[in-house]
Amino acid sequence: NEDLLRTSAERFALSQRAGGIGTFEWLVQENRIIWTPELEQLYGLEPGGFEGKYENWAQRVHPDDRAAAEANLAEAVAGGPPYNIEFRVCWPDGTERWMLAKGDVTFNAQGVAERVIGVNVDVTERHEVANALAQRRQQLEMALDAARMGAWQWDFASRALVSTGGCKVHFGFPPDAELEFTQFTERIETSEQADFLALMRHAIAEAKAYDGEVKVHWPDGSMHFIRVTCQPVRSSDGVPYGLVGVTLDNTETRELLRREQQALAETQQALRLRDEFLSVASHELKTPLTSMLGNAQLLQRRLNRENVNVSPANTKALNVLVSQARRLERMINDLLDITRIAKGRLSIDAQHFDIARLANQVVEEVQPTLYLAHVVVADIRTAPVLIVGDPLRLEQVLQNLIQNAIKYSPNGGRIEVRVEARSGQAHISVSDQGIGIPEAAQPLLFSQFYRASNVRQQQISGMGIGLYVVKEIISMHNGTVSVESREGQGSTFIINLPLSPALVEPA
Repeated sequence: NEDLLRTSAERFALSQRAGGIGTFEWLVQENRIIWTPELEQLYGLEPGGFEGKYENWAQRVHPDDRAAAEANLAEAVAGGPPYNIEFRVCWPDGTERWMLAKGDVTFNAQGVAERVIGVNVDVTERHEVANALAQRRQQLEMALDAARMGAWQWDFASRALVSTGGCKVHFGFPPDAELEFTQFTERIETSEQADFLALMRHAIAEAKAYDGEVKVHWPDGSMHFIRVTCQPVRSSDGVPYGLVGVTLDNTETRELLRREQQALAETQQALRLRDEFLSVASHELKTPLTSMLGNAQLLQRRLNRENVNVSPANTKALNVLVSQARRLERMINDLLDITRIAKGRLSIDAQHFDIARLANQVVEEVQPTLYLAHVVVADIRTAPVLIVGDPLRLEQVLQNLIQNAIKYSPNGGRIEVRVEARSGQAHISVSDQGIGIPEAAQPLLFSQFYRASNVRQQQISGMGIGLYVVKEIISMHNGTVSVESREGQGSTFIINLPLSPALVEPA
């Protein structure tokens, strides 16, 4: 029998150690507490290290938990509910552990407590897991709040709905409200409720995710567009037992989209009106201008042919008249091209021709119009330079670049037009010694209606459309146009166009 008792005691002690359990007996009237070695171990003590008094136990309870632990024990000893409480204990080395304490009180015939027999169970791991889960939940809620999202979970069996504050707010409820699933669905637009629930049932039956948007009416009368995404949750045997999902308030996004669409529509309407105005105005201006320029050029030719003695001042005035009329003609043509580009109607009449000869011709035509200290020269390094393109359109490009070089060189200077064949390309450049272009402005230079800041500061007139038209024409010729410039040191505009295929040697 002694062997059986010893074996039983050993098994009991082993089970206590394995389960993190220790037992105690408190002899109340003697103020003596008996701890098992397992309980001493749970309190961080060596076997026999417990002094055996009530106050010795109380001193080992965490100061923040001591009052509650003692009150719970005192209530049980006074005949109240059984001793049952969780508290922290402090080990000699400062380690903190959580204990679950339970005990039964034995009373004598007079109703006075004689002893308390109970257990302490180490539940530290459970608390750590619970704290970790709470921390992760808090982090998840913070992430959802940062993303302006809500999360929810619905259990079919218990009908219990767990949702974050953000989810409740999306449906117009206070973030701390206790709600049922039906309270959410009742806030959905009446005409959408049946479809929403039907799609939910379909998602559950087909084990598919639901992702849709519903109109939600808040108590203040406002309507919100809430995106609801959810996924059925299934048991190991494939039976759905709940839904888990997230919500997102798309109301602000929809409003921003509406405003953007409205602004886009208004902008498109304004552009249509602008293009119509430019087209009408340009055509109305072109007819009288053509007549004026034609007569001025006719007068120039007659004076030159008939050797009429005209004063230098009158000759200069006539040249200025022709020059400014041509400038106005180019501006009108650019305006017309803007409307053609917008409508996709800008076209080219492609043919084989010598771009070097065209450049020489344009430079010669410019000479009579120069009335400031400008010198325009052609530097033809290869002749001929044959390409396939539209001579009229490329003449327009060269005129535009040369006139810009003149305009943006208010103090005069040399303007050089260079043409050469290089690496299968016709390389054309127009260089000046003018005001240059700020580096920050260069990427935007070929944009419609863009003008660099130094141009505005020096009050040089212009509309900011010439280079845009140049870029479009060159692009239609499968070429490129770029600029090299430093502010105050002049500019060079560079065009590369494919040579005529017959002139390109095979690689």
